[in-house]
Amino acid sequence: MSTSQRLVLFLGALLTGLLSLPTHAAPLPGQIIQDPDHPQWMRRHEGPPFYLCAPGGPEDFLFRGRPRGPDDRGLPPPWSNDQDTILGRLINEGGNGIYLMTIRSNGGDGPNHHQPFIGGDADNGADPAILDHWMTWFDVMEANDIVIYLFFYDDYSIPYGVNTNPTVSPEEDAYWRQIVNHFEHYRNLVWVITEELHHGWINSKVENLAQIIQEEDDHGHLIGTHHWDPPRDGTPTRHFRLQDSEILGQWLIELSPRPVDQLHNEMLERWGPAVAGGYGLNMAEMFPSPGRGDTLRLQNWAFALAGAQTMWLYAWERYNPTVDELSQMRPIQRLMEHSDHPTMAPHDELAFGETKWVLADPGRSFIAYSDNAATNLGVRGTAPGLHYIHWVDPVTGATVDQLGADSPGGDTTWTKPAGFGNEVAAWIIVDEDGDGVVDKLESSDNCPTVANPDQLDQDGDGLGDACDDCPTVPGVDADGDFICSNVDNCVDVANPDQADADGDGAGDACDSCPFDAFDDSDRDGICADLDNCPTMSNGIQTDTDGDGPGDACDPCPYDALDDGDADGFCANVDNCPTTANALQVDLDGDGAGDSCDPCPLDALDDGDGDGFCANLDNCPELPNPAQDDLDGDARGDDCDLDIDGDGAPNDLDCAPRDFGDGELAPALGGLRAWLSAAGPSGVTSLRWDRPAAGMSDPDAVHEIVVGELAQLHADRGFDAACRVVASERSDWSDRRGLDSSWYYLVRGVNDCGTGPLATASLARDVLDARTLDACP
Repeated sequence: MSTSQRLVLFLGALLTGLLSLPTHAAPLPGQIIQDPDHPQWMRRHEGPPFYLCAPGGPEDFLFRGRPRGPDDRGLPPPWSNDQDTILGRLINEGGNGIYLMTIRSNGGDGPNHHQPFIGGDADNGADPAILDHWMTWFDVMEANDIVIYLFFYDDYSIPYGVNTNPTVSPEEDAYWRQIVNHFEHYRNLVWVITEELHHGWINSKVENLAQIIQEEDDHGHLIGTHHWDPPRDGTPTRHFRLQDSEILGQWLIELSPRPVDQLHNEMLERWGPAVAGGYGLNMAEMFPSPGRGDTLRLQNWAFALAGAQTMWLYAWERYNPTVDELSQMRPIQRLMEHSDHPTMAPHDELAFGETKWVLADPGRSFIAYSDNAATNLGVRGTAPGLHYIHWVDPVTGATVDQLGADSPGGDTTWTKPAGFGNEVAAWIIVDEDGDGVVDKLESSDNCPTVANPDQLDQDGDGLGDACDDCPTVPGVDADGDFICSNVDNCVDVANPDQADADGDGAGDACDSCPFDAFDDSDRDGICADLDNCPTMSNGIQTDTDGDGPGDACDPCPYDALDDGDADGFCANVDNCPTTANALQVDLDGDGAGDSCDPCPLDALDDGDGDGFCANLDNCPELPNPAQDDLDGDARGDDCDLDIDGDGAPNDLDCAPRDFGDGELAPALGGLRAWLSAAGPSGVTSLRWDRPAAGMSDPDAVHEIVVGELAQLHADRGFDAACRVVASERSDWSDRRGLDSSWYYLVRGVNDCGTGPLATASLARDVLDARTLDACP
């Protein structure tokens, strides 16, 4: 097979697996299932108990024979030969099951080519034509209630590699799913993983294959597996190796010949583990023992009374020509299915009289057997009163029903019917009410604890009038709450108080929605009292805003207050969720409606945080809560580049808050000085030019520095008193004595400080033009 073919097979198997993940399997009506109440036994779904007593083979049934001609059913191998004959014997003589293999060899040609693969290659899967051919026989078995035990593998067949590796290859997975899908529609079918589990199989591989069946089987057929017990190495095994499996439900056992009593006791040892593990026992392969021809029959009864189903190896071949083994299967099958054996367990300790083995529901129902009863069968612990006994002759199949067999109670024997041999069996069940009608599976007493020989049942509900609390009402008080079904508001659930909280007529005990009169009217699986949208289907119950109503019916699924300001807009889309503003006006486009916007014309809402919205703030980009504006230009001082408005930028203005003094007072020009001799003292007169700039401040002044010239020459500096003239005059006169020489200097002073000395216009008047320190 090519890589691409393998990939396709793998992907197909994977997809099939994904599409067939375990679901609630729906058994077919009448399908063979594990009894849910008594998993050690089997029953039919929605039907009576089933007991398997059948031949163990022929294992090669599906591959027997040779082609009888080119037109043999127009089908490829395997070809029909004696299969119809074998089926005819099972139908007409006895045996309600058959033991088959889908694969008996890994490949090859000739008579051992016992596999259904296309071209003999396991990787190609089974040939659908061959599987359809098998169905012609399966249909006959289905119609005649012959249960197919379908083994996937025989003995050493491992077509997909070693069985010591838990991995299931894509090809093997595909084959198993193909087989399950082809035959799962049969109700008389039990899957079996493989024969001879001890041939190297590991538990995990068996579980993985069982998992495939469980995933693929839409009807949940019973799954089992088989191995020699004890193994050929002589190690005794008394329990199912996979007894903890939640998938496998039946252990098919193979034993070598040994005495009948030993076989019975060995099977009893397996009963306890089977009960604990919840699986059934099937004595599926018992090799025939040499000796008398009734050996297989004795073995079957030994296993049945030990709690096991039975399959006789080679029974279809008339192992002993003088004994019809198939016909001897029916008596045990019919007795077990006639009885209530699923309620029973092995209880040999209750054997009394000439009884050898006992199955029992102690004190109520017993199946007794002996292979050497000369006169009677008996059991211990019977109830006093009348009993019903169904006698069976295991050799001839003859039956006798004995009604009204009396017992004083305790340990009791009953005489076997005339004409019966020493091998005899009986189902013994107490007639609790002593009316001659016994509560058994067929012709049941409709009042098992109240005598009513007439079995009158006016309402036809299966319960006799003598014990029917509602004898004229169809549908008796099935739930036992002493309220007749016709007036019981919970017919199938006991509720004597008849409480009906929502008043819908269905009692609380059985009301799917006891507090919802409409019982989940929106059909989303949630009752109205718990449903956050009781009138609208919303199974996931999403409530995004957590306000109680689900999103599906919430007018504002993202607004817990559901338009709390009632302006027609949910909070998640309302630009003023707590203030009604139906027009949603938002002049500044900031997302907050004007009705609730603290600054409706300011998108940043007082971005500088000084308490003034930008449209009213004289410094919207800088906090200035005082709103100072020295020059009155509507630009706040904190962000005004010329605070005093004198045209000089703050960073160049030596007096930024003093209008007019934008720079230091300039040097005065044209200084002239002369001396007048008028009067007793000389008068010194000064005159200079008015400055053009820097002296515009009305508070600016001209400063006259006066000192003795001798001191100037000595100190090379000024150390004289200053005279400040508070005006912008451009001339000044001073009267000082003529006894000394004086110097006169002029400079401007404004808020920026003291300016440079004035410069003289005449050489003879030049003094010292150095900048002087400020007057002290």
